[in-house]
Amino acid sequence: MGTYRVLALGFIFLFQAFTLGSCKAEETCQPRISSKLFTFNVDRAHLEKGRRLGRVLYDDCGGQHRFLFTSKDSRFKVDSDGTVLIKRPFILHEGRKIFSVHAWDSNGRKFIVRIRVQLKPQTSHVENVPTEQFEGSESVPGLEFLSSTGLKRRKRDWVIPPITILEGEMGPFPKAVVKVRSSEDKEVKMQYWITGPGADEPPKDIFTMDRNSGSLFVTQPLDREQCSSYTLMVHAAALGDSKAADPTEIKIIVSDQNDNKPVFTQDAFMGNVSEAVGAGYEILSVTATDADDPETYNADLRYSILSQDPPLPVPDMFAIDPTSGQIRLNNAQLDKKKYPQYTLTVKVADMTGEGYPAACKAIITVTE
Repeated sequence: MGTYRVLALGFIFLFQAFTLGSCKAEETCQPRISSKLFTFNVDRAHLEKGRRLGRVLYDDCGGQHRFLFTSKDSRFKVDSDGTVLIKRPFILHEGRKIFSVHAWDSNGRKFIVRIRVQLKPQTSHVENVPTEQFEGSESVPGLEFLSSTGLKRRKRDWVIPPITILEGEMGPFPKAVVKVRSSEDKEVKMQYWITGPGADEPPKDIFTMDRNSGSLFVTQPLDREQCSSYTLMVHAAALGDSKAADPTEIKIIVSDQNDNKPVFTQDAFMGNVSEAVGAGYEILSVTATDADDPETYNADLRYSILSQDPPLPVPDMFAIDPTSGQIRLNNAQLDKKKYPQYTLTVKVADMTGEGYPAACKAIITVTE
C-alpha cells in the first residue's frame, strides 16, 4: 500500500511538472508584420490605375484583419486589409520601385515596412547574394560579379543591372547604395575600387567605395536635372596582387522627383478670331515646359481655363485641349462691337494636372 501511494504521488508530481512545463513553454503572442520587406513582381513596366500588387500581412494577436496603412509614395495606396494598389498610372522606368508603408495597430503602435515593386526577373548572369546591413543605413542590395584575377578564367558576358537613387534624398552621408563582391573572394582576400565621372573624375567624390568590403556609398544628395546618370567602373584585385580583373560597369540612374514647377514659355499669348467663324475654330496654343523627367508624371502637363473676362455672352466662350494647350472657340456668339476682346487666365499643372500649377494670360481679339 505504501509503495502504491508513493507511485501515485510520483505520478501526480510528474503530471504537475509536465503541466507546469507546458504552461511555461507557451509564448505570449507579439504583434508583428510578417516581413520588413515585401516584394511584388509585375510582368510589365506600365502599371495601370487600380492594379492589385499583393498584400502586407499583419498579425496583432487579436484576430483583427483590418488596420490603418499609409503609403509614403502617393502613387500607391494600401487598403485596410493590407492590399497594395496602384493609385494612379505610372511607368516602372528602372525596373523596380521601393517605398515605405506605415502601419498602426489597434493600440496605436506604429510599424514600418518597405515595398519593392519589380519586373519579373529575367535570365541574368548576376548572382544574388544576401542583403547586407550597413551601420547607420537601411538595408541595401548586394551584387556578385564574375571576375578573373588569374585564379580562374571565365567568360565575361554578364551585365549588372542599373542601380536607382532618388534625387534629393537626405542623408546622413555617406549613404550606402549597394555592395558588390567578386566571385573569387571566397578563395582569396579581394580589394575593390571605382573609377569614372563621379568617382575619380569630375565631378569627383560623389561616390566612394570601401576597398575591403566593396560597399558603394553616395556622399551627397543628387540632382537629376544636373546629371541624370553616372557610369562607374568597379575594379577588383586579389590583395597584394598588382593585376586587377577586367573592370565591371555599374550604372547609377538618378530617379526623378517632382522638384520643378511648370513654366509658360510666354507671360501672355495673343490670338485673333473672326466673329464669323463657327464653334470648334482653333485660335491659338499656349505652351509650357517642365524641367523634370519628360518620361514621368512629374512633367506630364495638363492645361485648363480658370477664367474668362468678360464672361459674356456666356462664361464658356472658349475651350482648351488639356494635353496640347490648343484654345478653340466653344460658342459661336462672338460680337465684335459688344465684346471686342477676351482675356483668359490659363492654368497648367504637372502630375497630370494634380501637381505644381502655373498661370498665364491668353488675350483673344475679335475681328470682323
